[in-house]
Amino acid sequence: QLPYVDTFKYIIMPDLSTTQAALRTGVIDQLGGFNIDDRDLMLKTAPELKTAPRGKWRVNPIFMKTTQAPYNNVKVRRALLMATNFNEINDTLYKGLGDIISWPYFDVEGYEPLYVSVDDPDCTDLIKELYTYNPEKAKTLLAEAGYPNGFKAKLTLTQVEVDYYSIIKDYWAKVNIDLELEVV
Repeated sequence: QLPYVDTFKYIIMPDLSTTQAALRTGVIDQLGGFNIDDRDLMLKTAPELKTAPRGKWRVNPIFMKTTQAPYNNVKVRRALLMATNFNEINDTLYKGLGDIISWPYFDVEGYEPLYVSVDDPDCTDLIKELYTYNPEKAKTLLAEAGYPNGFKAKLTLTQVEVDYYSIIKDYWAKVNIDLELEVV
């Protein structure tokens, strides 16, 4: 049992190797946001570390201003999902260990009632369609929304999310969405 602590200090360290060294040496007590390869390396190089999964492998979802074009059109938002091959990303980047749906809640022990997977009987056909890779339907939806030639978009993200969103960028390029990644 840990003593009650009413304050926490969050330290922002942009350099991943510095952050990992801080955890290995005990300068910081906790660290999340690993990709699967970094996690495996940390556990190999610092076997005394204790781990506790907080859900399966995933990254932060894209938040967009849905009051502004093009995101104010539901067909555009649907097209973005359908232009993304979540199963392939899970199989390759996350070694099959990820959740396909991770928003608004991810699959974690003790919170099962909050999570619905694409295989769940309560998952509607409309939701299943959104998470089924279909770039041709995505192009059709974009055209119906008034973007037959796609559009340019900018995503601000952290270094730890670059691998995932670089894959997204490649998928979206196939439906003429030019995604700029701004790493901060």
